[in-house]
Amino acid sequence: MKRKLKEISTTISKAITKGVNYIVPFAVSGGVLISFSYIIDIIFGADSIYGLGSSLPFATILKSIGTVAFSLMLPVLSGVIAANIYDKGAFTAGIVGGFLAQNGASLSLPFGDTRSSSGVIGAIIAGVAAGYIYKLLKRFFNGEGIGISLSYLFLPIISVTLISLVILLINPATGLLNTILSLMLLNVSKLSPVIFGIILGLMTALDMGGAFMKSAFIFATAAIASGEFTAMAAVMAANVSIPLSVFLASMIFKTKFTSREAEICKTNLVFGICGITEGTIPILAKSPFRVIPGCAIAAGISAGMSAGFGCTLISPFGGLLVLPVVGRPLMFLLSVFTGVLGGCVAIGLAKKECRKFAAKVL
Repeated sequence: MKRKLKEISTTISKAITKGVNYIVPFAVSGGVLISFSYIIDIIFGADSIYGLGSSLPFATILKSIGTVAFSLMLPVLSGVIAANIYDKGAFTAGIVGGFLAQNGASLSLPFGDTRSSSGVIGAIIAGVAAGYIYKLLKRFFNGEGIGISLSYLFLPIISVTLISLVILLINPATGLLNTILSLMLLNVSKLSPVIFGIILGLMTALDMGGAFMKSAFIFATAAIASGEFTAMAAVMAANVSIPLSVFLASMIFKTKFTSREAEICKTNLVFGICGITEGTIPILAKSPFRVIPGCAIAAGISAGMSAGFGCTLISPFGGLLVLPVVGRPLMFLLSVFTGVLGGCVAIGLAKKECRKFAAKVL
């Protein structure tokens, strides 16, 4: 039994690593294109800071392409994981499951709801579940002596249907937690700015690209519309500190990262400056339980300090590029710097020594 569990664990770990290798180009290309869209708008004169990356036509095109690349990241991750769990035939079910996890689809809202998206964690669950569902179905079909042509017809249909039902049942739980956190935010924002900021930061980090992160962003954006700019500064501080903490950890704790991971982490310097968290997904997807807590510490510290200092921001995009319009910019930078240091240390301590890197160094 112990041996079997170890085999399953190894299979899943290898599948996730393979999936991460496939999504790195999506993360890099999407992040760089969106970063360029911000820079172009800033250099050549955006209509407003609020619409950064969507003012000039060329910037809008770049941002649109980058957004498409990001939107494909989680479905591809899920599909590749599924295919590597058992067989390439599971790829289709994995893609569909990953898309539904990202889209936040549920039985009551089959076309999706961003408030119920389960993000990276949901995509990994979808990929693993799709792989094993397909494996069980293949064994059943072979055992029943069903012809190859019929198995090719029915296997994709049944596996896609089953994984979809699994994700449609998982997403509502995320939506419920999201609703509870949103209500907490409304109450806490009136009581303690620091706790308010910490909650926003944690929501940003705990499910990268998922419902909590999107809710924190939506909450902060709605606050701007009502004339309250503290929440957006806190969210932006978290967005900046997450990729920068991963980047710094790869620079300081070099033996904790493979040479490939170290190369991927270098791009997070640019992503951090631009406030784009998706660049960290390839790293945290590979070892979520070791990286996400560090990202949460970075985001919680920076967002909490930013809100406590009363920093403000009128733009929902741009990262450090929009520092000129940040209220109390020095305090904002101090908040980010402190969060990055905290997250860096946490990630460095949590990650295991990398044998491949150590062997290379020796």
